[in-house]
Amino acid sequence: MDSKTKFLIYCMEIYKREKELNGVQVLDHFSRYNLFNYVLEFYEILHIHGVSYILHDINNYISEQNRAYS
Repeated sequence: MDSKTKFLIYCMEIYKREKELNGVQVLDHFSRYNLFNYVLEFYEILHIHGVSYILHDINNYISEQNRAYS
């Protein structure tokens, strides 16, 4: 498994814990908001930051997606 895939799984796990979701719900969120591509596209920036920054960035991205489609 490459480092980007491991990081994507890590992001899913920390998001799951923060939001108190189960695995299916996390997959749904990551699919609905295209977070798989987002995390992989911005891997170089995200992977050097801590948990708080990563979660904040993911939550901001989701908020932007919601505003764009509202």
